[in-house]
Amino acid sequence: MRRQRQGTRQIALENGERVALDRGHIGYIFSFAEDADLFEDARVELRIGARTIEGNIASITDGRIIIAVDEDLGEALIRCNLVIDNTALLEALKEKLEKSSEEGRQLNVKLADDVVTNTGKALPAEAPLSDAAYSGLNEKQKDAVRLALANAVIYLWGPPGTGKTRTLSVLIQELFARGKRVLICSNTNRAVDQVLFNLCRTLKTDHEAMETGKILRLGRIAHDQLQQEYAEYVTLEAS
Repeated sequence: MRRQRQGTRQIALENGERVALDRGHIGYIFSFAEDADLFEDARVELRIGARTIEGNIASITDGRIIIAVDEDLGEALIRCNLVIDNTALLEALKEKLEKSSEEGRQLNVKLADDVVTNTGKALPAEAPLSDAAYSGLNEKQKDAVRLALANAVIYLWGPPGTGKTRTLSVLIQELFARGKRVLICSNTNRAVDQVLFNLCRTLKTDHEAMETGKILRLGRIAHDQLQQEYAEYVTLEAS
């Protein structure tokens, strides 16, 4: 990609305002309406005139982006270019795989192939759900949970407002009840926080998982209500 000059792209940013981030870091927040395939914590550069400043994406949510940098560039950045290296994610993945191999961990190649190629044997859904926790789901949502419990890979799709987040939170609750460990990840902090907030609201603060610190949110919380109501239960910093 780099040899063909396809690895780097630039996006113009304007009217950025300085914001304080955790652990003493400095960030600049910009309006951001680009349809760009970005991910939080990705390494980027800010080009301001002839200067190039290294940084990373601290947060990217609807309509805004926050770039974290190591030096104070003033209260405002009137105009700069965001330089994105599209190969950064591939390099990060390569490093993770190499480290896992050195530590003796085995990559589940079959599972990876099934995810990428949408192959593998589909198993029938488990028996109907009867627990009170599922009473708020419609039949399609219940079917999705039952299929997820029976299969290694499923795809849950639906337009906004169809209950995907609620369905995922119920699935996570059921997996926890079965003694499973669950990793929730997404390309944005807010997407993770929405699932986690729904899960916390469903479990309530007197649930075993909440009281014993078995739910852990890594990274900066981008969801205001999650921060206000549940940070002390799901983060190390506030506990």
